[in-house]
Amino acid sequence: MRKSSTSLDFNNFEKAYKHKTIAELVNALLVLRVCRVRKIVSNARYLVTLSYKILGETITNWILRKTFYKHFCGGIDEAEVKLTMNRLKKVNIGTVLDYAAEAEVEERHTVPGGGDVSQDKVSARIYRYEDEKNCDVNAEIALRAVTSSAQHESDGFAALKITALTKPELLEHMSLVIKETKALFSSLVSSKETEESKEKTLTLAEFSKSLKQLKFQISQEQINTIFKKINTSKTGAIKYDEWISYLEPTTLSMGVLSNFRNTPSLDEVSIGRVKNMFNRLEMIISCAQRNKVKLLIDAEQSYIQPAIDHLTLSLQRKYNKETPLIYTTIQGYLKNSHENCKTSLNLAKREGWVFACKLVRGAYLVHERARCQQFCYDCPVFSSVEETHKNYNDIALLLLSEYPRCKFMIASHNEDSALLICREMDKRNISKAEGGICFGQLLGMSDHITYNLSQAGYKAYKYVPYGPVKEVLPYLIRRAEENSGLLDSTTKEMSFIRKELYRRFRFW
Repeated sequence: MRKSSTSLDFNNFEKAYKHKTIAELVNALLVLRVCRVRKIVSNARYLVTLSYKILGETITNWILRKTFYKHFCGGIDEAEVKLTMNRLKKVNIGTVLDYAAEAEVEERHTVPGGGDVSQDKVSARIYRYEDEKNCDVNAEIALRAVTSSAQHESDGFAALKITALTKPELLEHMSLVIKETKALFSSLVSSKETEESKEKTLTLAEFSKSLKQLKFQISQEQINTIFKKINTSKTGAIKYDEWISYLEPTTLSMGVLSNFRNTPSLDEVSIGRVKNMFNRLEMIISCAQRNKVKLLIDAEQSYIQPAIDHLTLSLQRKYNKETPLIYTTIQGYLKNSHENCKTSLNLAKREGWVFACKLVRGAYLVHERARCQQFCYDCPVFSSVEETHKNYNDIALLLLSEYPRCKFMIASHNEDSALLICREMDKRNISKAEGGICFGQLLGMSDHITYNLSQAGYKAYKYVPYGPVKEVLPYLIRRAEENSGLLDSTTKEMSFIRKELYRRFRFW
């Protein structure tokens, strides 16, 4: 008889921290304490810049490496990362390798409705585009992460950011095209939509009538051909997920239906860059297949996420035929995340491939809200943390209801969400060790969750960022900001660390 998940105790600090040395515990306590000082965290960029000017790069980097970097990062190079992976492996915790270089860049964004606006520097998990050669270098780094994971993990992950492989502004342009494609479908079905219809569809007659109403210069023969290509389910009615999947991922073309766009088509240079991006992706995926390493495609800002979702979906349809190789990321704080997840699950079910994802709450809350205020559009993020928690748990239960036809990682520092899934797995008699449902937390955060899950037999992972100290600084600052916002969580962690230190000193 399997041990019930109800015995899982996230308050067991001895299990959570027994792998740590006293020096590591003291450093963790120091780092988390500093993260609670709002004035330090809010001025972190200025303080680090000042330190570089006064103390110099060598001393500043040494201080950071011994404190914040040591707590949140796996190492500056592959040799150091391997040591971190080995330490985690000894306690049955897997790793998700992530080259964590981030850019603080002045970006130019296309404003909804046209035009562009220069935006102040922001700490955004986005790569700085220099040229195509630089993207090739990023692809090589991703390849090394895959091979490093394979050498130390029998069932490992490597994280990948699409912005590392192409020009971010190109992804934004692609996202606008995708949004317009979705809007066209809404226009086509608007005449037949009813309160009772939960799923919008288009029959051939309705499709033909709607196109003519929208003044498309297209013959009935062309309409018949297009309808047949889109309606892959052969049901006689086009579904929304079929419509979106008809959008060609490389050129974002829908043939003659592309005439509806307000956004200009991609020029030859941009199409060339998209093809280069796909070539890099194919190279990395091929390496992952050979080495049996799963790829987590990370989520990014909402204004480029539609393109990333579309690209990832096309890759899943190609590579997840029998086992999950490509994992997408669902951000629970986005209002449309539940509906998008349902759409992908329906498509996977109908076409017979495995939908796989990492479920997160979201990492760009401040950035998203600041941007929507600046550009005056509705914020895509829920207005309250309670709404985000509910949506996150609803999506988790939706994914669980489709298991084992979908595989997923609960990437969360929220104890309630982890316990919810553990209890549901127990009720449904789902194997802990199989790994189809796993859990993940960031290195340096929520050890009381990760290690207790691992001790209880669940597949648990740590997200292990690595890279040169100066390049990883924006990442470290974001981690400090996140810990500053999670006061209840950090208070609990600090309390556990103090108790563990007291326990050890008491027995000396």
